[in-house]
Amino acid sequence: MIYYIKLMLLVVFMTSPVVAAESGQYRAPVAKIQGHHSIKAKNPTRKAAKRIVKTSDKFNQITEYIEKIWFNNKWRNYTKGTRHYNENDQLVEEYIYDWNSDDSVWVSFGKYEYAYNDKNNLQEMTYMFWQDSTYTNFDKTLFTYDSSSGVLLEQLFSRWVDGEWLKDWKEIYQFDPDGLETGGAYYEWRYGEWQIYTEWKNTHHDSTRLLIKWQSIDFIEGDTLNAYKDTLIYDNGILADEILQQWVNDRWLNSDRWLDTYDEAGNHTEDVHQIWENNQWRHYQKWSRTFDEDGLLTDELFEIYRGSDWQSSHKWTFYYDNEQSRIRQPADEHRAPEQFKLTNYPNPFNAQTTIAFRLKKTSPTMLKIYDIRGSLVKTLLRSENLNAGIHEIRWNGRDSQSKAVPTGIYLYRLQAGPHIIIGKCSLIR
Repeated sequence: MIYYIKLMLLVVFMTSPVVAAESGQYRAPVAKIQGHHSIKAKNPTRKAAKRIVKTSDKFNQITEYIEKIWFNNKWRNYTKGTRHYNENDQLVEEYIYDWNSDDSVWVSFGKYEYAYNDKNNLQEMTYMFWQDSTYTNFDKTLFTYDSSSGVLLEQLFSRWVDGEWLKDWKEIYQFDPDGLETGGAYYEWRYGEWQIYTEWKNTHHDSTRLLIKWQSIDFIEGDTLNAYKDTLIYDNGILADEILQQWVNDRWLNSDRWLDTYDEAGNHTEDVHQIWENNQWRHYQKWSRTFDEDGLLTDELFEIYRGSDWQSSHKWTFYYDNEQSRIRQPADEHRAPEQFKLTNYPNPFNAQTTIAFRLKKTSPTMLKIYDIRGSLVKTLLRSENLNAGIHEIRWNGRDSQSKAVPTGIYLYRLQAGPHIIIGKCSLIR
């Protein structure tokens, strides 16, 4: 499914044109930056160490969570959420608080309300922010499902403006009889009607190969134009090779490639990013990981390919508390990136979460979701050149094959240029 990037202003960003398309020179993907709304991302301190303290009821449902950050050799409060459930054990309200360090009190920040249909599917999600001692509507998402299979068919996003809900954008999804997504489209509400901006088509080839063909719409001429194509190749159900191509001068040109390696336990031990230059694949970046006997990530090394050899850039070592909550500690702390800040909300989440980050300068940016074992779940951004500013991207809790992932802890890794930062989110079904 298409990802969403939200900024204060609506702007379509195109990367630099191909200098020599006929020679197959690398071309960065095209990113569309959409102006839905401008909640500011909270700014963690320089060290990215975090922990979440959770309180559960007798039914093992989380009723409160407090996110703490490690600062000046001490755990300090950062954000808090309280959750309320109905008689069917469904999450219906979630209150978000910020920690006011000056007064040492929690202050209201926002609130989510959830409503469900008669089949217990999430039907409506409303976000409200705290303003002038009351909660004020901000945005709302409506979900429509197939009455027989229960698969999600549409998401409709609206904004609260001048006392009424205004349509903003929507996505529709298409599925085959086996429940696999075959395509979809993204629309924006313009001049009193829905106008298509992007559509995509998925072609599935048994369990080992998935071909995704994206198409974009030229609003000026009204023509449908190919944009890019993503081919995913699986080995025994595990993603092993991913090739991204772009449509240039009426033909597909290679752009990026990702080679993934796993150990016998299924841990994602290596991720090599290649780019297409001079009619061949060239090494670009590499992530190498080590895991302990419990399958928990202990070290991650980021390298850049220069000349004819890999050169180390950053290394991270990960530590865990007794509850296996991870505390991230860069091994080379003096080089810890300050280029961007990262957070996500709500956290924990049920239907979807928003990953928010701020770039201090324009950078090629990647964002990927991993499970706690380090296996790639979904790629949300692929080396896309984003402007400086606040960006927000939604993840709907589904993997690269549009299948809902199970309850658990997931990691999101943001890379802007050579800098990498990792966050953690909890999905609760």
